[in-house]
Amino acid sequence: MSKNAQEGNRLLSLGERVRENPHTILLSIPILGFAIIWLKLVRDREGQAAGYGHLGLTFKLLYKHHWKNKLLQTIAYDLFSKAVDLATGDGRPTIILKMAQISGEQGNWKKAKDEVARALLLAKQIGDDSQYAYLLAHLGRIKIMLDDMPGAKSDLENSLKNLTAITQKESTMRLQVWMSTPEMILSEWYLAASDNKNAKLWAQKVIDRAEKYDLKTRKLDGQNLLKRISSHG
Repeated sequence: MSKNAQEGNRLLSLGERVRENPHTILLSIPILGFAIIWLKLVRDREGQAAGYGHLGLTFKLLYKHHWKNKLLQTIAYDLFSKAVDLATGDGRPTIILKMAQISGEQGNWKKAKDEVARALLLAKQIGDDSQYAYLLAHLGRIKIMLDDMPGAKSDLENSLKNLTAITQKESTMRLQVWMSTPEMILSEWYLAASDNKNAKLWAQKVIDRAEKYDLKTRKLDGQNLLKRISSHG
């Protein structure tokens, strides 16, 4: 990797860290935007793809936590599409997942399921067990929305089992975020099953993990989930 490409990747890492804090998330837009321009100038195609993916996630999180404006969803989906078009590496499955999540948020769960199936196939083809397990948790969430509760529970338990084994060998911020995903969706599963006690237990696991590994955005996810559970009595 050239020195110029390394500089671009350092900017991407900075943008990712800034995005994880709800109070500084807006600052990630110019940082990531500049990183994309820089990486385009130095002809780092994979770096550009990563930049578009990171920037798309910024807009997705802004919609989720700050402003319910559908324009933010549209921008995010378009940025993810650009990332998929440019990417050739191992990051493609999770980018496709982000597109599936937006499809789901817009109520098109069949399209979302098809997109996650595509992402799972890619993860399997490249032999990325951690991505596959992470994607499996999201398939579980989609199955909850499609009222396939047994299928959802099976996917979530398999995801949790596999990610637990992976994080025992290696622990990174990304893997800890991924590990918290089946925990959070299991909470949603129990909420859908009207088992508020277990729903709260799993939501608290998300918050505890977020506090331990300083995952501020994920902590906010867990807190919002607890509020949803409490509102259901």
